[in-house]
Amino acid sequence: MAIFSHRSTVRHSFWLIIALSLLSSCSSSSSTNDGDASQFANSEAVNERFGTLTAREASPQVDEQTRAAVVRSLNNFSLDLHRIVSAGEPSEGSVESGYSVAVALSLASAATGGSTYSSLTTLLGFDSLLEDDVHAALNELAFQLESRTNDDLVLRTANRVFVKPQLDLQTAFLDTATGDFGAPVTEADFAGAPKEVADEVNGWVSDQTDGFISTIISEFDPSTVFAILNAIFLDAKWQETFVSIGDQSFVKSDGSTIEVPSFGGRSEFPRVVQDNLTALEIPYGGGELAMLILMPDELEAFEASLNSDTLNEIINSLETADVEISVPNWKLSSELNLVELLSPLGLPVNPWDFERLVNGGTTLDVIALQRAEIEVDENGTRAAAVTLVVGNTSLPESLVVNKPFVYVLRDRTTGAILFTGRVVAP
Repeated sequence: MAIFSHRSTVRHSFWLIIALSLLSSCSSSSSTNDGDASQFANSEAVNERFGTLTAREASPQVDEQTRAAVVRSLNNFSLDLHRIVSAGEPSEGSVESGYSVAVALSLASAATGGSTYSSLTTLLGFDSLLEDDVHAALNELAFQLESRTNDDLVLRTANRVFVKPQLDLQTAFLDTATGDFGAPVTEADFAGAPKEVADEVNGWVSDQTDGFISTIISEFDPSTVFAILNAIFLDAKWQETFVSIGDQSFVKSDGSTIEVPSFGGRSEFPRVVQDNLTALEIPYGGGELAMLILMPDELEAFEASLNSDTLNEIINSLETADVEISVPNWKLSSELNLVELLSPLGLPVNPWDFERLVNGGTTLDVIALQRAEIEVDENGTRAAAVTLVVGNTSLPESLVVNKPFVYVLRDRTTGAILFTGRVVAP
């Protein structure tokens, strides 16, 4: 199994001074799809599993207080994740989807019990809410968000669950996956066909993100018991017409200046200019989704204080004005080891207690990963993230070659050395 490190790649390198809010004002994702069961019909490695439900609940019942509490928790988690990712690479930009992580972990938590469940719900901020209410609210939010799609904007999320064959799965988990998350459970032969299953999973990921993210895993470990995925994809044109304005100056965090390709135009935009912060909101086609750009004087201090309440204060202070804007183009990709990143925030340590996954319960070691991409230019925004949570019967020992070394190529039967050398800077 490919294990992601905490890495971000910046193609037009600049310090991204944006608290990127595809979830800004709760506008972040989705056309949750209920997992096309026919998609895997031609593969001998996979089969669908259902409990008493065979379709997503189309009319979830949620009260306003629960709805607001779930959105607030999602936004706080998104900003917590942004903060910890940014802290690891202060000189580069980042892209991540806390929404995608939260949905995947929420579905995983439905199979857990004991301290594992308590830790997950506390991490996500759902610990004061009833589990059924959270699931219903997440389902309703997905329905609301999928309605944002229009001629100028595609917004889609989807969930899938893959499990090893012949597991004695609990009906309640099967019904939660299908009914609340639109994720019928797929039986997959991880041990007998790990590469084929990976190909099927990667094909699903590519389909959900229109090829923007083509792979999430190279091959599953034969000890894999389950894999939970969430994919989110946005392809949106700006509401206003922008043009490329060539290279513009951008001041990096160290005070140096670089020239970066940029776009701009003049129109009326919501904005606020304060002593230590400039904020700009740029709507996408249809006006229901927007990118909120937050440009503080002290980035790290600002990020440290940012939560859903302080963000809402900024959003509420926006006022429309006639503005000539100039914004850099950027492309970013990230590969995140979520266990490494989120453990300090309270992600349960391995092994996890999956009390409600199978009858009789089980404990498994968990790997959690996210791959994310974003492209922004005068035409609009393409962004996608895929979160993968995998449960294994055991995890391999970790060994990282990350400093100068000597190598010896030898015949293991005779002991004869064939080549030697050293690597100082690969």
